[in-house]
Amino acid sequence: MLSFTVHFKFFDCPVCVQTDSEQILQALDLAYQYHSIPESLSIDECRLKYRIEQAKSTPFVILSEQADPVSCKDPSTCLFEFEQLMVVALQRARPEAFFIHCAVLEYQGQFIALVASSGAGKSTTSWGLLHHGFNYLTDEMCAVDPRSLHIDCLTHALSLKQRPTRYALPASTLYGSRSLLVPVADLPGVFHGTPGRLAKIFYIQYDAQGARASAEPISVAESCARLYANGLNQLAHANLGLDPAQRIAESVQSYRVVCTELGETSRLLRDLCA
Repeated sequence: MLSFTVHFKFFDCPVCVQTDSEQILQALDLAYQYHSIPESLSIDECRLKYRIEQAKSTPFVILSEQADPVSCKDPSTCLFEFEQLMVVALQRARPEAFFIHCAVLEYQGQFIALVASSGAGKSTTSWGLLHHGFNYLTDEMCAVDPRSLHIDCLTHALSLKQRPTRYALPASTLYGSRSLLVPVADLPGVFHGTPGRLAKIFYIQYDAQGARASAEPISVAESCARLYANGLNQLAHANLGLDPAQRIAESVQSYRVVCTELGETSRLLRDLCA
């Protein structure tokens, strides 16, 4: 029998998760504590509902109304699979927004996006920037209103593929099978409040052998192409998503950035935001 129910709000959408596992409950709290809301909603009032149960054939299974059951071997895998299911459903719930796979940070009132493919260093670069005056919003996904450029973010635990070479991780870090998760509450800097307009986009590429970090402005056409390639719900928009990508690219300063050592990269991006 399911013993626990937790409530979250992502992109103004209430989400309920039921589970019979204290391990899963702790993992959900670590990952999504920023979006936790009081348990004043009934299950029927939640727009999205999930159950994560301990199963016979595999340790855990995720059940939802929107997708087939998903088996998971451990809490870390459950978090990953749950988020994959949830973000697809959230995109359907907010078709007017253009969703981007990116990290978002705030610096002196400016909101910047770090855009790159998975594994290219968004989270690691974000970890470095948090030690240089930036504040965290997400390392995974944001929704942009193509007309106003106002953003909303999925603020979950910072997810690192491997231990960073600089800046020690807090003791609360969860060492999972898929990633290292740093709770939002223990990050060096976190943005609290309502995000504003997207100000800058940095398309990042990591160069382990690079002598110096570098950045250069790019054209609207290149920014549009890169933005489109990292979009998540292009087909929900006019002209197969090209229209919102172009509108954002035309309105936001964009740079191609080569990242090297965390300290130098952070100082470069801080100077660009000054």
